[in-house]
Amino acid sequence: MGDSLDENLRALRLVGAWAHPLAVLLLLQFADAALTLAHSLQEWKGRLADYFGAILGVRVPKWIGFFGFFVGLTAALWLVGLLAISGAAIWPNSVTVAALGLLCGCRVSDGLFSHVLLHLKGFRPNPGLTTVPLYFAEAVLLAWVFQLPLRTLALPASVGFVMGVAAFYSVLPILDRIGHKHWPRRETWLEGMPRPA
Repeated sequence: MGDSLDENLRALRLVGAWAHPLAVLLLLQFADAALTLAHSLQEWKGRLADYFGAILGVRVPKWIGFFGFFVGLTAALWLVGLLAISGAAIWPNSVTVAALGLLCGCRVSDGLFSHVLLHLKGFRPNPGLTTVPLYFAEAVLLAWVFQLPLRTLALPASVGFVMGVAAFYSVLPILDRIGHKHWPRRETWLEGMPRPA
């Protein structure tokens, strides 16, 4: 396995004069997991579910914020990151490269739809905004590092990317639909105005 791992990592342009390929792979994997946790902790501390609820005019239950947005989403992104980074390096195939596309799509989409665009609309402060540039940088870095399997398996990579974009694009519409049917109403946060108490 060691020889095939080295060959795959060389093909992915991970091998440099300064580091062993396995060390680079472990560094990428650790950095991805740490970034996911840092971003999730920012969102939890800033009460992202309540932030979304204020924008939509509904009271999102606290347990959904904790289990859905913090625990569940963090665990899901850790799993996707493990499959994407280690999988695409060790055993590049349609599934692992689709996971890589999914991870990159999630990073870009989460950054745009949950943070940057809402911040630009005046919904401030936005929890998690400060780690968004790192999300974008990671997506670019992974696309560069894994360019060979992404080009070779472009269709699964593209499908994964679109799924990642759709996942975060759909968060507010899904919360809006569910919230207005099942959760108590609250004062709606208007663009550019202070957040309602």
